[in-house]
Formats: sequence, structure tokens, C-alpha cells
Amino acid sequence: MSDLFYSEFVVIHESCLTNYFSEEVSELLSGERIPRNQYVDSRTYRNDRMNSIVRRMSIATRNDWLHARLKELLRESGIEGLRFLSGETCTHRRKEATKYEGKIVCEQTFEYTVLSPDYDKVISSIDQLYRWCLLHPEAAAKLLDVCPKDLTGSIESAFFTLNTSDDGFDSGEGADFAFCVLKTIGDLMRYAKYNKRTVIFSRELYPEFPSS
Repeated sequence: MSDLFYSEFVVIHESCLTNYFSEEVSELLSGERIPRNQYVDSRTYRNDRMNSIVRRMSIATRNDWLHARLKELLRESGIEGLRFLSGETCTHRRKEATKYEGKIVCEQTFEYTVLSPDYDKVISSIDQLYRWCLLHPEAAAKLLDVCPKDLTGSIESAFFTLNTSDDGFDSGEGADFAFCVLKTIGDLMRYAKYNKRTVIFSRELYPEFPSS
């Protein structure tokens, strides 16, 4: 079994929710039935991470490092607006079952957080977390596995990435990785606010295998 945890940050036109997710998931997230947009090729979402319809960041982190460390950082700093990233909260949860010969052989839980109403809250919380880390370098560095003297460099050198694995963060660990994720989320939230897009953070948990 892989020790990587996967999550995704999606900025999308609401009319295309069903194209990207599924009819069941889009209804769960929006509270209404959204017909599939016949003018959009769903393959576009899988082949292109940034276009006029969708922008999405894929995050892979080993042993849930990112969510666990952010949970500690948010607890220490008292910042509430990013708890969806720490896995402490979500707006929706869905369990999907895989069956074989009529029996459930695997169950996968997906957590979703709709962030569209909270553009400014998320952006402000990221800025607050940056400031807290700079004011408390010893505490922040300890939680992020980095030397205090390197913490500022990790923040200042953070870059926009839509696929953390492709951009050098194969293990999904470390301060450089964490701040690149935060910077990208901040930039995507600003884009979503300006263009009035729907924002969804999704996170998959380890699959469960029922005992026979």
C-alpha cells in the first residue's frame, strides 16, 4: 500500500462541476442537480491543469506529513481559517465502496470542503500564518523540519505549482513544500475571487478493507 496521501485544490466554473466530479458529488457540493455541460470536453480536465474552465493543484504528501504539520502549526498560531488543510474539518464527506461478486472489498472515504464563500478568510489566514512563522521562527522551524535560519528562505522562495510531485517534491515533506502549497492556494483563491469561481478542496483518506 502506498504511503502517500493525495488531495486536490480545484478552482472551477460551477456549471462544470458535474463534468469534473460526478453528478452525485456535484449535487452533494452544490445542493442542486447540475447538468453536464455539453460544450466542455471532460478530457480537458485530466490533460490540462490550467485553462479558462478549471485550475487545479494536485498534492501528494508522504505519511500525511503536510496535514499533520499544518495541524500543529495552526494549533500553535491560533489561526482558524485553514483547518480544512489540516484534516480537522470539511463541509462534506462521501464514502465509495468497491464490490466484487456482490461483496464490499474496499471502502474509500473522500472529504470535500467548499471554500467559495470564504475567499478572503483563506487568503488572510495564509498571510497570518506567514507572519506568525516569521515572528516565531524557532517554533515554526521545529514543526516543519527545517533550521530556523532557513525558514525565511523557504517562505521567500515559495513558487506557484499545480503538481507538487512534478515540481520536485516527490516525498511531499519539508518547509519548501509546505510554503509552495500555501502560496499556490493563496494565488488560486485570488484568481477564484476575481473570476467568481467555485473552489473545492478534496482529500482522500486511506482505503478501508473489511475483514472477511
